[in-house]
Amino acid sequence: MKRCDALLVNLLNGDKSFGTAMELAWAYAFHKPVVAAVLTDGPYMRHPMLAQTIRFVCSDMDEAIDVVAVVLGR
Repeated sequence: MKRCDALLVNLLNGDKSFGTAMELAWAYAFHKPVVAAVLTDGPYMRHPMLAQTIRFVCSDMDEAIDVVAVVLGR
């Protein structure tokens, strides 16, 4: 996480993953932008600490990939 420029996560399955939650926490701690394809009414967005870590909320992976390209200036 220290060396990345952004974090892209696919949270569309709605399952809670402790590993993903840790990656989100590290991204937040290192001030890395997080782009997530996520259900707005899913478990990640309902949890206030996890929702706080996600800077860009997208409805699908295609949109999320486009947002990452913009965030990285590509």
